[in-house]
This record gives sequence, structure tokens and C-alpha cells, in this order.
Amino acid sequence: MHNLDTCIEKKIESTSISTRRELRGILREFNSDTSCVHYDFSEVEFISRTAAHELFLLFNESKTLEKEIKFYHFTTEVKKMIKIVVGSFNKMNQNNKFLNHLDYITFENSKDRANYLSSLWVFFIQNRHTLEIPTKIFKCFYLSSLYT
Repeated sequence: MHNLDTCIEKKIESTSISTRRELRGILREFNSDTSCVHYDFSEVEFISRTAAHELFLLFNESKTLEKEIKFYHFTTEVKKMIKIVVGSFNKMNQNNKFLNHLDYITFENSKDRANYLSSLWVFFIQNRHTLEIPTKIFKCFYLSSLYT
């Protein structure tokens, strides 16, 4: 697609990447006007799960950009962490397919919203033993919604 004269070849010199911010700093050319960037990860011995997740998100984002971005020469440890992140992402998407089918609920006024939330609270209390939502979390959500 691009010849080497117009492509930035960047060797990542850090041996450890621990945060999203650190990764974004290292990959600062990602959002530049450069039409082609290749990142060499051969020196990176450790990447945190958070940084690997950010790398995964950047990889997916790179598919939508009008530039060539490649990540290569991952060490075994970095590959393992990326596989963990991708596996978690795939598992989460399989388990939460219902999220794609949720509708937005709008209310005419705050009283209608409060009535709706009250009905949810009643349902929750009546079914608390079979639901997987911890009572404390749901109660905080319900109470905070009354004051917004």
C-alpha cells in the first residue's frame, strides 16, 4: 500500500507498558497526519492487561482510519496478554448479546420516571432471590435516580 519512504517504522523501546496513557504516549503517531505507521513491539517484555486492552481498542480503531497502521513482532508474553484480552472481549460479547436489543426509555416528566423506577424496585424486591444483581448496587442506583 505504502512504500517505506512514506511510512514511519517505530520500534517501541520500552520493555514494560503498564497504563493506557503510557501506551497512547508511545503510539503518539497513531493520531498524526502520517499515512502509514508500523510499530515494532520486539523489545516489550511486559504489557499490563489495561494497556493490552487499549492496544486492542486501537487495533480495532485502526481498521476504520484511512491510513495503514500495523503492530508486529510481539513477544510471547505480550501475545499471551493480548489473547487474554481478546478472549475476555469475545466471551463478554457472547454473554451479553441481549445488550444489542435494549430499547431506550424516555419519560414525559420526572414523576413518570420515578414511578417506573419504583416499579422496577418492587419487581427487584419480589424477585431478589433469583436475580443476580447485588441488592446494594441496585439500591444505590434506585436512590440516586430519585435525586436526578
